[in-house]
Amino acid sequence: MIFLRPASLYLSLLAGVILLLYLLRTRTGRREVATLFLWKGLPSGRTAPARRLRLLVDPLLILQLLALLFIVLSLAEPTLQTGSASRIAILIDGSASMRTIADGEHSRYELAVKRAIALLDEGRAGRAAVISLSDHPRILVDPEGPRDEAAEALASSRPGWYADASPSDLSRMIAAIGGEGEFDRAVLFSDRPFPDPPPFLETIAITGGENGGITAFTIREDPAAGGVDAFVRVDNYGGEDRAGRLRISDGADSVEMAILIPSGSSEDYVIPFPTSRSVSFTAALEPADDFPADDIRYFALARPIELSVRWVGTPDRYLLAALRAAVPVRLVGEGADLTIIYDADPPPDVTGDVLLVHAGMPGIVRLGGDGGGGDVLALAPDHPLLAGVRPADLRVWSVPFLDSIAPGDVLLTAAGRPFLVEFTEGGRRVWFLASELAATNLPVTVDLPILVQNIVRRVIRLPAPLDYRWAVVGAGIPLRGSGEPVDSVVGPDGGPIRILPGQAAFFPPVPGEYRLVTKRGTYPVGVNVPLSESLPPPVIEPGEDRVARLGGPAGLRPLWPILAGLAAFLLVVEWFAYARVDPFQRRPR
Repeated sequence: MIFLRPASLYLSLLAGVILLLYLLRTRTGRREVATLFLWKGLPSGRTAPARRLRLLVDPLLILQLLALLFIVLSLAEPTLQTGSASRIAILIDGSASMRTIADGEHSRYELAVKRAIALLDEGRAGRAAVISLSDHPRILVDPEGPRDEAAEALASSRPGWYADASPSDLSRMIAAIGGEGEFDRAVLFSDRPFPDPPPFLETIAITGGENGGITAFTIREDPAAGGVDAFVRVDNYGGEDRAGRLRISDGADSVEMAILIPSGSSEDYVIPFPTSRSVSFTAALEPADDFPADDIRYFALARPIELSVRWVGTPDRYLLAALRAAVPVRLVGEGADLTIIYDADPPPDVTGDVLLVHAGMPGIVRLGGDGGGGDVLALAPDHPLLAGVRPADLRVWSVPFLDSIAPGDVLLTAAGRPFLVEFTEGGRRVWFLASELAATNLPVTVDLPILVQNIVRRVIRLPAPLDYRWAVVGAGIPLRGSGEPVDSVVGPDGGPIRILPGQAAFFPPVPGEYRLVTKRGTYPVGVNVPLSESLPPPVIEPGEDRVARLGGPAGLRPLWPILAGLAAFLLVVEWFAYARVDPFQRRPR
């Protein structure tokens, strides 16, 4: 026999109250009588305590205590096992929304684990199976294991980042542990109960906490003006207005704006980010709310993170080192973001931006003979290309004469001749550095990497394909999406993710930025928590927990109706016995 509500047994302490009242009622008192000779023959002395003890054994007291005992036992819901040891299947919602802080301190998942362990402690099951239920469900404890293992597995488990499970996921997992006929109970702890649950499933709702978050985020490039525009949608599902800041970051720079979202509303924002030349972006709401997972979203353009560079002419390790220090570089033969022409004639198929180092370009600049050097002067010291550069520290020993030069921004001069010029031509930029690096002191100064970094920041990269799809946790990401097999995958923590031979896709387990490494470059992928996890759970009134019972092989026969009937019978007998007692005896003084 087991008790479904063992805490009710504490009510048996009321027996002490009944005994106390009885002792107070039976205290001896003074009575007025006509004569004393009738009491002269009564025993006294040593026999008086024994007689008083017999007086305490009152049938009415026994009936009252027995009635209380049966009432307490019926409230504890004793149940008789008519078969083998009972089994229970505990299904705990392991989706991302269970991470929501429900009471200011504990998450919904932690509260669900506490209630599930309390259910096991009630002694309902000799065996228990535990399933973490989401769209990627998993069995935490096999049903053949002891109940203690189920409690330990629940205490050590954590929610995932996946979406909610579907009815097919539920049916599949129940079938995997033997089917519904193998269990006496199947209990689901979730913040989003199934709208039409199967009849065998008990549902215990876990709610609490308010949420709002970023429900849409995408980046679009502006190749003509440079930079990008961020499109963001913010929803506030909470009961109060939400004030804060919306920050867009590309890993190096960020832009932000103040926002105010009324309760129960949605707002769209377009945020220009003209200085960004990045590929990966994040949008973040500050401060975070009870569910921080959707207060930050990730997005990546569908192109490599490396700057594709085509090198024409004489190699220069100083310039290449400065370039690689500024940005990841991938050397290509065509289709480059930046073409570096070093002391050579330009090829006819040049695309993208161009850096000319002691080289000319038809229609832009044509070199004459080399001349002597001289002082370096800054004609536009506030130009972005010279940010952090100190022209007074530069030394130039040879500067070429120019046969022709197109209109452009002359930033630096040496010996009175153009030394650094920026041109804008045909939707691209061309930078002209008049002298070879060996004819300057740039290789031994900090100004070279700073100058190269400023050039990289102004490169107009080839636009990425128009692909604004989100990747979500648990959804398969193809490993040939870039046209080349993926050699490796790097997770958000910077660690490698194992890829099996012939694997067609990988399934990201956590939100963040992943990187697919291929021979054509490294492609970033922004992975987010599913949008469904941001939606508020349905309103569930107290007491709406759905209770069901399975009719498995280990039947449970409730005994409380029998005990309640016995308690009622004893109370009736006690009342009749009390009514037959002499009224004089019922009113002691």
